Amino acid sequence: MQSLITFTLTILTILLSFSASAQLLDDEAPDFSRKDTLRGALRPERTCYDVRHYDLNVKVDPGHQFLKGHNTITYYTNSTFDTIQVDLFKNMNVDKITHHGEELAYNREYNAVFIAFPDEQPADRLDSLTFHYSGKPKVAENPPWDGGLVWDQA
Repeated sequence: MQSLITFTLTILTILLSFSASAQLLDDEAPDFSRKDTLRGALRPERTCYDVRHYDLNVKVDPGHQFLKGHNTITYYTNSTFDTIQVDLFKNMNVDKITHHGEELAYNREYNAVFIAFPDEQPADRLDSLTFHYSGKPKVAENPPWDGGLVWDQA
């Protein structure tokens, strides 16, 4: 009986050592695209500010499955910057972005919107900008397990 227990423990130890080192046997690092980096990385354009409040105003048109609205983003400046990143799915349009009544320049890369300020923004300040958008949001294919909206009436 003692030899059976010893044999079983030896086999388990060998099997567990192979499974524990399986990750080390694969030398290939995962491929991350620019899109992945923009979506998930804490880049300087994201960490330079801290959102304190979203004032979201949305007009919903269920007949056309369309949204239009604006979002006033109140934020605290963690560091000086002249560009920030805000995410908006590419199926939604950026109509305009304003800061203190002035329209700001921006460019899009995938789902990332890079907003350029005309002057460097100082650190340690509470400020806001308004982000105007419109478009047809993604329809949820398997709610509530995936993202998107459901347009059916309850």
